[in-house]
Amino acid sequence: MTSKSSFLASMKENSKRRLYVWILSIAAFVLIFPIYVSLLINRIVSQTEQLTKDFGAAAAGEIVHGKLIEMMQSTLGISFLLFAMTVVLAAGCAVQGFSWLYSRKKIDFYYGMPVKRSKRFLVIWLNGILIYIIPYLIGIVLSMLIAAGNHGMSGSVFKTAMQGLGLHLLLYLCIYHLAIFTVMLTGHVVITGMGFAVLCLYEFVVSQVNYGYCNLFFRYFSGYGIEGNPVFSPISMYIKIADASDGMIADGQLNMIVRMAVFAVVLGVLAYFCYLKRPAEGAGKSMVFGFTKPIIKILMIVPFALLVGLLVSDTVNFYPENSMDGIGYIILALVLTVVLGSAAVQAIYDFDIKGMLRGKSHIVISGVLVALIFLIYRYDLLHYDDYIPEADKVESVAFIPDDYEMVGGYISGYVDTEEGGMYIYDYARKYMYLTDAADVCQLADISMQEYNKYNWNDSDADDGETDCCWSNALVIYRLKNGREVVRNLWVNVEDEQTAKLLDNITGSAEFKEGYMMGASERLDEVLEQEQYTVRAYYGNMIYQHKMSEAELKELLACYRRDMETFSFLKGKESVPVGAVRIELEKVLSESWYGGYSRSSSIMELGMNIYPFFENSISCLKEMGYYMDAQVDIEDIAQIQVVNYNSEAAERLREQQKASAGADTILAEGTEMADTRYNATSVNEVETSVYADYTQSGEIEQIISCTYPVEFLNRRWDNGRAGDDEYDVIIYFKPSSEIAKEYGSSVHYCFVEGEVPEFVQEDTAYKD
Repeated sequence: MTSKSSFLASMKENSKRRLYVWILSIAAFVLIFPIYVSLLINRIVSQTEQLTKDFGAAAAGEIVHGKLIEMMQSTLGISFLLFAMTVVLAAGCAVQGFSWLYSRKKIDFYYGMPVKRSKRFLVIWLNGILIYIIPYLIGIVLSMLIAAGNHGMSGSVFKTAMQGLGLHLLLYLCIYHLAIFTVMLTGHVVITGMGFAVLCLYEFVVSQVNYGYCNLFFRYFSGYGIEGNPVFSPISMYIKIADASDGMIADGQLNMIVRMAVFAVVLGVLAYFCYLKRPAEGAGKSMVFGFTKPIIKILMIVPFALLVGLLVSDTVNFYPENSMDGIGYIILALVLTVVLGSAAVQAIYDFDIKGMLRGKSHIVISGVLVALIFLIYRYDLLHYDDYIPEADKVESVAFIPDDYEMVGGYISGYVDTEEGGMYIYDYARKYMYLTDAADVCQLADISMQEYNKYNWNDSDADDGETDCCWSNALVIYRLKNGREVVRNLWVNVEDEQTAKLLDNITGSAEFKEGYMMGASERLDEVLEQEQYTVRAYYGNMIYQHKMSEAELKELLACYRRDMETFSFLKGKESVPVGAVRIELEKVLSESWYGGYSRSSSIMELGMNIYPFFENSISCLKEMGYYMDAQVDIEDIAQIQVVNYNSEAAERLREQQKASAGADTILAEGTEMADTRYNATSVNEVETSVYADYTQSGEIEQIISCTYPVEFLNRRWDNGRAGDDEYDVIIYFKPSSEIAKEYGSSVHYCFVEGEVPEFVQEDTAYKD
């Protein structure tokens, strides 16, 4: 009983010494937070009158109630205001509670009292938690009472508030223990503040340094899947939980919560251990434990110097793929940062500017580590860039070409039945499992060997290469040991051996279902969901025919049968005759801002239709949507073809250069000073030839080999392309429907090598 009374008395006495921290916490949670909630409620309730006029009293009440519930969930759950107040109060409570350790007089006073060190730590630690949790609870109770008085409470709001309480308490403990740990290592409040900032930012700096140097020196590095933010930082973990939720904590975030709990426990134990070992004479010193000084200094200087090197590389536009110019500035920056940074830290340690001259061995050690790490990245000493896993150690692969099979020149989004819209990389990572890893590993080996032959530092190297076209793909190797390896691969799509491997890879059912959503039954699952509004079109990005859902499903069945024969080489040798475009609109929320509106998300999917897709074309013909040509001849008033004749233009420019050179020599020989003989520039030449066609026979021949530009540009496979020498301008009849939709004219292009002979003759440049 005496012990219990003594503990409570100690708690009460400690609370008196921390009165202003109590006042700060009460002001934040019991005063400011409920007022903030009241203002939000008032803003929503004030919309009732306008909503009643627009939608009636019953609908207005329902809308306001829904918005109040939504607002209370986002405010009492995961919110920036609660996050900010939690972090600031946690750091402040930790430093204020143990600030007596900075003063030798206070240490002598406290150590002279008949109280165990462990008990004193427990009293201060527990009071710091109560200072946070009691006002927090009072604040959210008051906020919920205010919400209830305005019909803004529900069971989901209460559940969210309790989840928010648990998460913010966990965040508080993480920051609280981190700050206490910093206090135990330092003996001065300024050094504590600096140390706390370093501990909060250290992992972020290290991760940015690693990412930056990998991106700078490694050809096959990909940042996809790499954590750009710290992995162990409690603030970073909190943000990840917030990003994956909408006020409420998502079910999949349990792992992150466990990591935060482990972080809090580990830092709490370390802080308590350092407290027990902390010497009384540490008060007033920069660092309490002398052996930590060189370790912390080196651990600070090394990543900071490398970070400065990255900043300098960006400033001088250092890009080792093209040139090594500027590397001298980077090395100089690394050296200066190591020397000056070490000197500055030592001066802070000693509270004396003369301290800059001490710790020379630390400068050497830091410099060696910086040089070693820089060389590891520069020369890939750990063989990151040339790593290709052995096929028998790979469980599955995701091979993800960059913008392969774009629909009409546009990148389509992808939809997951659980997660909604997502990028192709995330979609393929989740659904593409190529079990035959040998082809992908062999493709990577061949491609990397050839790509590495290019000396990017030599501007004259390989200028004559015309049989290479390097396209990009992301490769995700899932190893049998559970590790995932991600590489950015460059593939020569014009190489015969590479093309055969790509044919095998893209021809597999696993690739098609994991990359082309239309080839997968997952699209059917999405179309069946009531939360989506479906709109489908068939056409060529100019002519569009709207399809019903029944027609879309019928076409999808035909498309999947055709996709069974699709492969890289077949697609490369063909030009799409049309494309199916699907729009999926999903309502995200209902909001009112000066009026009632529905916030929605639109995701686009697309599927190219090739001339060898017999089933799809037959289906489209039955529906009446298929077009034999890319333009309806009945809509055409006139076609104008422009031939730029670039070869003739280049020939004329060369002749002008030769003529200018001869005139200069003549002028020098005759000592003529007229500047007209000293020509240093070549006049621009105009070689473009225009031809207009209005006869139906000529028009029919032209449109038989023209396509919208979107079908022929930016092809990953470097397949059939448009002829850049020609521009085909189609003028529509003013009375046609297409003219009303797209205006008087549209630009098309010829397929390379298929320009009609009569057009070539009509538009040829004649000297």
